[in-house]
Amino acid sequence: MNGNCIACQEKPSAPRVVVVGLASCFGCQLQITNAEAHLLDVLGQIDLRYWQLASSDPMPEDFDVAIIEGAVTTEESEATVRSLREKAGAIIAVGACATTAGIPGMAAEGFLERPGQVYDRVPSACGDMVAPRAVGAVIDVDFEVRACPIDSYDFIDVLQRALYGSNKTYPSRTMCGDCKRNETSCFFGKGQLCLGLVTTAGCGAKCVNLGRPCNGCRGLSPRREPGVGARGGGALRRVGRRLRPGARDVQPDEPRPCGQRVRTHSMTKTAIHVDHIARVEGHGNVHVVIEDGEVKTVEMNVVEPARLFESMVRGRRFEEIPYISSRICGICSSSHVVTDLKAIERVFGVEVTDRTRALRELLVYGSYLQNHASHLFVFAAPDFLGMPSVFPLAQTDPELFEQALGLKALGNELCTKVGGRSIHPITAVVGGFTHEIEPAEYLELADKMDAAMDFALEAVDLFRGFEVPDIATAGDMLAMVEDDYYPVECSDQAFFLNAGIVFDANEVQEHIEEHAVPHSAALLARVRETQSPYFTGALARVNASWQNLGQNAKVAAAKAACARLRRTRS
Repeated sequence: MNGNCIACQEKPSAPRVVVVGLASCFGCQLQITNAEAHLLDVLGQIDLRYWQLASSDPMPEDFDVAIIEGAVTTEESEATVRSLREKAGAIIAVGACATTAGIPGMAAEGFLERPGQVYDRVPSACGDMVAPRAVGAVIDVDFEVRACPIDSYDFIDVLQRALYGSNKTYPSRTMCGDCKRNETSCFFGKGQLCLGLVTTAGCGAKCVNLGRPCNGCRGLSPRREPGVGARGGGALRRVGRRLRPGARDVQPDEPRPCGQRVRTHSMTKTAIHVDHIARVEGHGNVHVVIEDGEVKTVEMNVVEPARLFESMVRGRRFEEIPYISSRICGICSSSHVVTDLKAIERVFGVEVTDRTRALRELLVYGSYLQNHASHLFVFAAPDFLGMPSVFPLAQTDPELFEQALGLKALGNELCTKVGGRSIHPITAVVGGFTHEIEPAEYLELADKMDAAMDFALEAVDLFRGFEVPDIATAGDMLAMVEDDYYPVECSDQAFFLNAGIVFDANEVQEHIEEHAVPHSAALLARVRETQSPYFTGALARVNASWQNLGQNAKVAAAKAACARLRRTRS
């Protein structure tokens, strides 16, 4: 037993745990929830005090274990991890971003120039930016869960070590040995760059087994050949100078506890601040100003640390782009991969087969299933049911909870079978796929989908029964369209529903422009001709391609009041 073991300390029987996200895609946090079969068992061992992704409870003052995902990219996040270190008995860093700086760490070299390549003026909401670095470069970390994304069962294993102690040893060898044991063909021997030579083993060489070189997401092995990879490791951990963006456009509010709602009043004016919004992917606040009973301003303040993807992909080989861009978001990583592949193939004039298109559609549909199940049951349902999180549902309605997790797990399985893993797929490449499952596995998946249909339709009726405010949405809808088909992967044509404008994907900059505002770290998009906002996503797709939906989908969309415009292209 060691001093980091919570069981060795005089603490409550159920250790108090908090989960904190820094600059990341939130994919590793999602992977924790992807251990569906064991999630309740894990939660039964801990007292989960704070998890912004899944709960609206505010950050407590006292806790025993802090789980941290993401890299340190601002002075504010540096102060956060130092505070966590002071309070926690054990710190667990999860994922490549937290353990090695990961994808954000790629922006460390030449960092001072990178923000100017993304913003005309760095928004105030970006905070005081610093060169990205791992959590362990700022504070002492007790336990690490490596890889991008993490393996759910690796996380459970490390959490058990933190709670109860263990004398289990973990691999320090490089990945090459795993490849040899798997009898996998060596990429390096073929003259291709593969980081398995210097990367810590432990994942079973999953990427290599599926036809992709190792990208080093588990970090440098202590047993690597001396000097090999030293430059890269130093770059990830190098602390950059503070970026000073100049005078702020808007002065930030005074710091407040996470989740606290603050109201300020005058005779005719009310200001409402919600910091931070819970149960969403990312970090955001909402500021509302009401004057004389009328809403004057509503600001969605995106305070998620800027990761500067627009800068990081410059000058890189085309094969790297999908891998990097999928890390924009762990929830929609499959869509990022497919979109990037289509753009690259369009540039080079690559025509893919119908089979490749079908597989990419399956990959995207798998992500829709996992994402919509997560959104509906994990993020949205607690608000309608008056619960701080989805987890009390396990006690009040265990059957519904298990069915919801089962639907989410089915989406994960489809993504894993087609894309190699449920988050950040690896088998989809320019021109096709590196690996494909056996025909019998497709048939098995089809049977599972058929079996899940009844609950999916019941879920429509369940959410239809919730009271949803009738809110008018300003701006247009934008979706891809295709003649006589509901497009997911195949289309190159975009459609503004209100304006009735159809344009080619190559003309996107003629119709859409991005701009920055002081209160948001995210770049906003608007229609270039009208300067009006627009939105995309499921609602836009349903309305743009209503005539191409199947009967069950039409009935479900009608029940959910999703079909409002249904404008047909002229």
